[in-house]
Amino acid sequence: MGFWDFFRGTQKQKTLADVSVDDLNRERITCQTELNKVEKEREKLQRDEEQLKSEYASATKDFQKKSIARKIQDVRTQQRQVEGWITRVNQNLRVVNNFLMIKKNQAFYERAGVLTLLNEMDVSDIERVINESVVNGTLSNEKLVEVLQAQENGLEQLFPETSDSSLDELMKELDQQTAPLRDANLGEKADQGIEDLEKDLQEKADEGIRLVDKLLNPGE
Repeated sequence: MGFWDFFRGTQKQKTLADVSVDDLNRERITCQTELNKVEKEREKLQRDEEQLKSEYASATKDFQKKSIARKIQDVRTQQRQVEGWITRVNQNLRVVNNFLMIKKNQAFYERAGVLTLLNEMDVSDIERVINESVVNGTLSNEKLVEVLQAQENGLEQLFPETSDSSLDELMKELDQQTAPLRDANLGEKADQGIEDLEKDLQEKADEGIRLVDKLLNPGE
């Protein structure tokens, strides 16, 4: 399984705690090697296009120009594919470098009180937070802390903690308000119990009568 297949797997949300610094360093080297490869391919395609343009300029027949023009079309299609490839690799490399920066500054984030939140966030959320924390094209540790603290404060306001004393008071209030309903439910259960008992006794009595009748009238 590849690094990104593991890190962005669909079976389970991955967190920053799921990957080590060594994993990230290996992927950084892989990304850089791949980037060097595709950049060389881009340079080759640029040279190919320049060569084809020179041949087009020297062509004297229409069929020759059409043939060369088609080759240039093919080269440009390959160039667009390579540019997309470069964009993807650059994005992956940027993510890896940012994750490495976070990993290497864990002590700073722990002092700021956001390390636990960082380690529990899944990859997509971390990438979003990182994008909000970039200053002049570079991830800012201080800005990242601000974004995480704002997010944590927002969650606390959305889901405020309830103290035990207030919970006890609420339960007393609910006990008082629901007492009539609770008594009514108990009464219904008692009535149902009596009704079930009477029904059971009647069925047993009927069964007894049938047995006696059978004994007295065996031939019937």
